[in-house]
Amino acid sequence: MDASVLVSRIATLPTPGSVMQTVMALSGSPEVSLDKLTYAVRHDPAIAVRILRAANGYSTDFPFRISSIPNAVDFLGTNRVCSLLLHSSRLSGENPSPFPSFFMLERFWQHAVLVALIAGSIGRHLQRYDAPDEEELFTGGLLHDIGKLALAAGGGGSLEAARLRSVGESLPFYRAENESPHTVVGALLLQSWHLPPELQQAAGGHHDPAVGANRFASVIHLADVMAHLMGYPVFAGETYPPVDAAALAALPLPPERLKLIAGDAIGKLQELEGFYGFTGPCASALGGETREARFPPHGHLI
Repeated sequence: MDASVLVSRIATLPTPGSVMQTVMALSGSPEVSLDKLTYAVRHDPAIAVRILRAANGYSTDFPFRISSIPNAVDFLGTNRVCSLLLHSSRLSGENPSPFPSFFMLERFWQHAVLVALIAGSIGRHLQRYDAPDEEELFTGGLLHDIGKLALAAGGGGSLEAARLRSVGESLPFYRAENESPHTVVGALLLQSWHLPPELQQAAGGHHDPAVGANRFASVIHLADVMAHLMGYPVFAGETYPPVDAAALAALPLPPERLKLIAGDAIGKLQELEGFYGFTGPCASALGGETREARFPPHGHLI
């Protein structure tokens, strides 16, 4: 299916059940604060993109676009955000779309959140180098693979074909795609929903060999590669994507600092799994083992 046709058919995207339940319970509390609500909604790609879509839809008369969840929640206000969440929950309950069995929504969530945590942390460590905003990088990381989620929500046919080819030929997933690659779908989706250009770049350019020319996309690219090397791909058995030398050169961080960032990100991911009530094989390492912040010998970045 053509990417533009697929995008035109996407009205909403799915959220893991435990995440939605946690968010809805918090938003329904009469004592919920703006800070607590922001924390709850900023860690899920589908919820985040819905809030950003609403915030940017209401800000068309302003000379700027809203590209971070805290700014979007602050702009919309508690009541409007809670209303959006209630509507999203009703849509999920009333119109459950068929979802491909090979696509583990919890695994996708883990990968997206880990990339967001790493990207935000890299931005924080690069502050003195005039780096992009930490919260914007976090959001870019969270939404970088939104095209995969859209493809899965659309039936997942081309997604499954690429996954099988990727595993069978030991190719990075993006190199196994033919029809409607997830980067094109993601960028088109965010463009059609009027999200800021940097978020479109994160979705469309995180595998681009020329990504080093753009520091925002470079951070998302590196965070994505790190998440794969740390054992958190979207699909089991994925071959990790190669790091772009230009992107790495654009980010003056030594390997030791990257390893510290990785370890901190895994710790925060495990805290979030507990916060959202993840249990079973998808909690804390997708298989029961304890993940460590290490890179395989053949996967060093420098």
